[in-house]
Amino acid sequence: MTGGHPVRLTGRGAVVGMVMLFAVGLLASSWLGWTAAAGVAFLLGTTAAARYTSPASLLVVVVSPPALFFVALLCVTVATAGGGLSVVAGCLISLAAAAPWLFLGMAACLLIAWRRGLPQQVGLGRTAPGTGRPAKTRP
Repeated sequence: MTGGHPVRLTGRGAVVGMVMLFAVGLLASSWLGWTAAAGVAFLLGTTAAARYTSPASLLVVVVSPPALFFVALLCVTVATAGGGLSVVAGCLISLAAAAPWLFLGMAACLLIAWRRGLPQQVGLGRTAPGTGRPAKTRP
């Protein structure tokens, strides 16, 4: 913190930070054989992003972590596996091992984002751009 102002990330900054942390956790999990490293990285990445991202970008932070984790997992598995069927098997095994952590991370992310104003951001998405009035819906 500088000057008493809390650190604020943009949505893009939060996405980049999560991808980097997920990749480091997945690499550590692969190299050290400690499967919880990937889950802990997911939990830390999602909660930090939800805590430090500007309120206007909370929706991006809540929606993107599962897809970001999968992309990071796919990249790390391709880089560390022998190839072919081992990539598919490695992804499935890693996802199964990380499932409780992924659930916990998403629950924590949603809780933090909810307390920081996520419902208002979802409501803003229902207005016509630039007008502040409700968007017209098609029947």
